[in-house]
Amino acid sequence: MAKQSKEEMVCCPVGHCLREFNTVFSKRSKFRDDLIQYRVEILKGIRSLVDARIEHLNTKISGKGKKKRA
Repeated sequence: MAKQSKEEMVCCPVGHCLREFNTVFSKRSKFRDDLIQYRVEILKGIRSLVDARIEHLNTKISGKGKKKRA
């Protein structure tokens, strides 16, 4: 398998699109700043989904330990 550079390795279409915008709009601009903020918000959204799932699993695990056997 051939090695890929960091620029060639993209995990998702959104990441690819944002990376392209970064190279095109490399100078500081309002548009670029908004894109950076957008990426931050996307990552925060993903983090909240992961946190909710972790909480759900913790509740499920702790609920099993509290059941009484007859």
